[in-house]
Order: sequence, then structure tokens, then C-alpha cells
Amino acid sequence: MGATALADNAYLKRRSSRKSNLWYVRVPVPKDLQEILRKRTIERPLKTSDINEARRRKHPVLMEILEGFERARGRRITSADIEHEAQRFLRERLEQIAMRSDDTFTMLTDVNGNDLELAGDSVLATLREELEQEDWSSSAVREADKIARQYGVTPIKSQRDELCRALQLAEIEALSRALSIHKGGVPEPISVLNARAVDPLTAIVSPRALLAPRQGEGVRVSEAAKSYFADRNRQRSSALTGQTTNQSRATLRLFSEFTRDAPLSAIKRRDVADFLSNLARINPSYGRRSSAKKLKFDELLKKYPTSAGHDLGDKTLNRHAAVIAGMFDWAITSGTLEGANPATESAGRNTTSPMICERRP
Repeated sequence: MGATALADNAYLKRRSSRKSNLWYVRVPVPKDLQEILRKRTIERPLKTSDINEARRRKHPVLMEILEGFERARGRRITSADIEHEAQRFLRERLEQIAMRSDDTFTMLTDVNGNDLELAGDSVLATLREELEQEDWSSSAVREADKIARQYGVTPIKSQRDELCRALQLAEIEALSRALSIHKGGVPEPISVLNARAVDPLTAIVSPRALLAPRQGEGVRVSEAAKSYFADRNRQRSSALTGQTTNQSRATLRLFSEFTRDAPLSAIKRRDVADFLSNLARINPSYGRRSSAKKLKFDELLKKYPTSAGHDLGDKTLNRHAAVIAGMFDWAITSGTLEGANPATESAGRNTTSPMICERRP
């Protein structure tokens, strides 16, 4: 059997019985997804005993299975996401301590009225003991469940432990900082809460490839982009050329993926700047690869990382910013969105002048 025939038979398996010899598609589940999907292999019947017909039917079935793998990966919360959420939780806990200071700074006493320690010191000791035993606090577990629902994921055990550990550390950090200041000390700058988010080579926190899911009403990015192009192309004076249309569609597709297709009203100026900063991390040569056109934003970052001195130039980044600014200008003018354009030079006024690219480390 030649090489071509072997390739045609890839992922095909036959099951023999007394009545039939039917062909199946059988695909091994990647190791990183086995715990999520709870399977080692996935099988789909092709409902034919003819090998040539099985080869024809295989491809759409195989594509569906592989797309399922990508969806499963896309619904995972990353270590960088966990670091971001833990830092947010830390800030919220500090605010809560400030609002209910008596819960933390009340002096505990024994039966004879002798001072023992601050209530916060007692809680801090318990949190540290729980962290050592991986017996997560109820508040960390509640917050982990809330985050999982927000991201639309069901974390596997290792991922849940990573999330709970970071949230527990956030509680400990918030409480210890508040107690230190109360006692007259000066706390150190806030450190990383999730070690797995740190790049082992640069020792800095890896940037997030996607924004956290955004809630809100109104038109989402993908819907706005579709209507924006339809409106532009109806008007001859503002119609886009073929090449410009393709480039603009690519920009807004990537922006939609980066924002997790957030409502327009939930997108802020910083979000656009973060998108441009992440875009700058992609190697400029990615556009020459036909396969890159089908890759999602986070996949592009992984497959085509930039090398030192060869990142996307400001001119290219500002072209992307202009496309995003144009869509928001259309949304505001058409009444789809109220407020300022987050992709323009001034967040306080509406203008078609795109923001100067803001790179973030």
C-alpha cells in the first residue's frame, strides 16, 4: 500500500461483526484534554462498509472532532487569567477590610480580659495553615466558583487547585498588608500570586492572550463588525477596497476574539491598548502564511511569537487601531453605542483620529 493510501486511511478503524464490517473515525484525545473530556479516544461511526466511501465521509467528521478539541482548549482559564483574577480579588479584599475594619483590628482577649492578638492575626494564621494543607478557605472556593462560571469553564482538579491557591494567597496578602500598615509597618510591593503565570526565562508574568469575559447589554463586537462592513459597502463614497476589506475584517476578527466578543459598551480604552500590545507580540511574517488566516488570536501568539527587534511596527499597529476606531465611530454615529470612542486619541471626546499605539510590557 502506497503512502497516499496510508494517509487516506489515517484515523479509520473497522469493526467486524457477523452482519457487517463498518468503518469508524477514531481519534486519540490529546493528553492536555483527556481530563477535561474524560476520554482517551473519540469514535464516530461512518455507517459504511466500503473503504472508498469511508475515506470520503471521514474528513467532515474528523474536522468536527478536531474543532471540538480547540473549543475545549479555548474554554480553559489560563495561568495568566488566574493571576489577573487573583490580583483583582486582592484589591477587593483590601477594600472590604477597610470598610469593615472592626472585623480585622479588634483585639481578642482571654477569659480574664488579657489581650491576646488582633482578630486579623488569628484569621491570617488560619489562612496560612489552610494554604499549607491545600484546604482552601470558603471565600476562596466561592470566588473560584464565581470565576469559573464567568469564564464558562469547569476546571479540572489541577486547574481548580491553581485557582484556589492564588485566591488564598490573595486573601493572605490583603490581610497581612492591612495588618502591617495598622501596626505602623510599610508592606513590600505586591508580588505575583500565581507562580505558574511567570515566564521562566524573563521572570515576568506572561500577558493574557484574551480579556476576561465581559458582561453587559447591547451589540457585541462581532455583530457590530458585520453591520459596520455592510454599511460601509452600501455607500460608494466610503466603500472599502478588496484588500482593505480583508485586512479590516482580519483586524476586527482578532479584536473580537481578544475581547471574547464583549459588548461594545463594556470595552474601555485600556482594552484597546492591551489588544495592540498583544498584537505587537506576533511576528510580522505571520501574514504570509495561508494557515495563519484561520488561527485564533491566542493561537497566533503561540505559533508566531515575535523575536527581538522584529515585532510589528507602530505604523502597522496604528492601522489596526484605525480600523477599531472606525467601527466604534460608526457605532456611535448610528446610535448603536452611546459614549466616547475607546480607540481614539482622547477618551473624553468622539473623534475619528485613532489612538497612538500604547504598548504594555
